Amino acid sequence: MLPARLLAKFVTINGLLPLGLPESPIISNLVCLDMDRELQAMADERDLRYTRYADDITFSGYANLPSKEDIRHLLTGQGFRLSDRKFRISKRGQAHFVTGLSVSERDYPHVPREMKRKLRQELYFCERFGLDVHAIEQGETSQKTFNRLYGLVNYVSYVERRQADRLHQKWGRIVRRELGEAAYATVQGREYRDIHLIVDESEFKIGEQKYLAICVVRLSELDRKQRVVRKLLLDYVTTLGAKGEIDALKDVGVHFTEVHYDLRTKTLDLMLEMLWSASVHFAKYESGEDYEFTWLKLFKEAMHQELVTADGIGLEVLVEENDKVSSSALKSIVDAQYQHMELAGSRRPRVKPDVKRVGKSDTPILTLPDFVLAAFRHNVLQVADERVLDFERIRDKVRYIHDHDLDAFYTRKKPFVEVGSA
Repeated sequence: MLPARLLAKFVTINGLLPLGLPESPIISNLVCLDMDRELQAMADERDLRYTRYADDITFSGYANLPSKEDIRHLLTGQGFRLSDRKFRISKRGQAHFVTGLSVSERDYPHVPREMKRKLRQELYFCERFGLDVHAIEQGETSQKTFNRLYGLVNYVSYVERRQADRLHQKWGRIVRRELGEAAYATVQGREYRDIHLIVDESEFKIGEQKYLAICVVRLSELDRKQRVVRKLLLDYVTTLGAKGEIDALKDVGVHFTEVHYDLRTKTLDLMLEMLWSASVHFAKYESGEDYEFTWLKLFKEAMHQELVTADGIGLEVLVEENDKVSSSALKSIVDAQYQHMELAGSRRPRVKPDVKRVGKSDTPILTLPDFVLAAFRHNVLQVADERVLDFERIRDKVRYIHDHDLDAFYTRKKPFVEVGSA
């Protein structure tokens, strides 16, 4: 029938109905409508409660439960098959679980105690030792541990609303310390892990128009992450048959323009496993005389946002050495913004941040903003090789991109496509 074919096309992708689409439960409920009516009638006859979630069916009550064969006969008549492996009967005094939730207590469903105990334990370890360390102990990447715990916190909070405030507060502290992506009211008397801002710049041209871009990478556990990058370089240069300018790598570290494709891939893989976030700011500039003004304009804009989101946190700013930009001007910008926030009583770091100039050879973590900017530059220029895809790999790590000339912000919900695409 034409209506059926049209409906099938409307709710499928390439002829398939992928799991997780919003159409799935709607269609399954339509398919099961007659079965639900018959099972509900069976429950009503016995003064029972009938519930179904997807393919999980439950009868609950004080007595007169239907037999296994009665249920099997009804399901078979509707074109379904009873799973003998999943079928079970629980009695008063035993643990009762429906779709993975405990319904043994009368007030409301509960998440199994073991799940809650493990979640509390994992959040404790993350607060005490850091999420990266906990991820290593779990044999996972930091991103996988972050996503898994984020899902668990929301799941438990949704099922057990009494737990929600406590869990979200604890998880919020962890997120704030690790990423600093959200600003929360300062919790008095509690120390948070310090955050470092790593700043680098890059230039590119579209036609004859010059552009300047700066990247600010935000991360915690600076020393540990620097050791990880150093180890990546050491492992690579000591590998038999390693490709690229090995002597140059030893001098300047892992930086995009000096590395072979093999090391670039390894570095991007490592960046995906680490916890960090970044922002990119870019604007046109006309000449060498305009360079410092544009650089400082972008830096000032970036620092305002970073200082606000570092409310109550210790903050240090590390800026790559650049003889075209005055160190005193960088410090003046940060000092002035902090003083203004302090006088206004607004959100700000715990103390006035230090601003330091650092070099590539002695600060391995500059690899992160360097790679972000290189990937962004190649994406903008649509280079005709595999480098154009590098930015897609790390896009989720970039909180936002700001086109200063258009005052246009690009985020995950509004992805950056090209310069001037606001």
